[in-house]
Amino acid sequence: MDISLNLAIGVIGMILILGAFILVGNHKLSPDDLLYDLLNFIGSSLLVINATVGHAWPFVILNLVWGFYALKDVILDCKRDSKKIRRSIKHLTSPLVHKHRRLRTS
Repeated sequence: MDISLNLAIGVIGMILILGAFILVGNHKLSPDDLLYDLLNFIGSSLLVINATVGHAWPFVILNLVWGFYALKDVILDCKRDSKKIRRSIKHLTSPLVHKHRRLRTS
C-alpha cells in the first residue's frame, strides 16, 4: 500500500476516535449514542489497517479490541433503537425516493 494512503487512513481513523472523545468530553454526544459507537468502530477499523501495514502489532491488537467493543455497542444500539433508526433512514431517504420517482415518471 502507498505510504501516503496508509498515512491518510491512519489520520482519518485517529480524527474519528479523537472526535468522538472530544464530543463526549464537551457534552455534545453521549457515550450511549449510536454515533459515538460508529465513530469509534470506523476509526478503530481504519487504525487496524494502518497498523497492519506498518506491522505495529500491539496497536493492531489494541484497535481490534476497541473496534470489537464498539461494534458490539453499535449492534446493541441498533437493536434498542431499531424503530427510531428506521424512521431516521426513511426520513433521510424520502426526498431521494420522491426525486427518483419524479425522474422516472417524467
